[in-house]
Amino acid sequence: MQYHVLGGDGKQYGPIDVETLRRWADEGRILPDTQVRDDATGFVSTASEILQSSGVVRASGIPTRPCQNCGYQCDINQTHCPNCGLFMSASAPPVGVPGNEAAARKILGMSVASCIGSCLVATLAGIVVAVVAGAAIFKLLMDFLQGCAKAL
Repeated sequence: MQYHVLGGDGKQYGPIDVETLRRWADEGRILPDTQVRDDATGFVSTASEILQSSGVVRASGIPTRPCQNCGYQCDINQTHCPNCGLFMSASAPPVGVPGNEAAARKILGMSVASCIGSCLVATLAGIVVAVVAGAAIFKLLMDFLQGCAKAL
């Protein structure tokens, strides 16, 4: 579907599709109450009504993106899909935008890999600290016992 934005300056902007309308809303170029005309029907409604009816934003005005696993429309700031539980990286671009699926999968894969790497580094650091601390305690204990032996 194609739309024209009816600007407050009296000018019409378009034609645009719903994804462009969403992008303009995200960029602050239009407000939720900005008037938008449907080119097919001539019906005029607000930008928020069109975005809500198209499933691009919820009634709360929060943008959504479909889960790449089940397709459920998740709030853009959710970290897990409430429908299937899939982890959705906050840094990943909205998956529903054509061409971003591969980028999202790459970012998700990097997130998992970096998480595993961080866990391994933390575990190894803990082991090193334990060994060093153990050696220091052992040395203190040996010095104490040698001091006791000398005193006898």
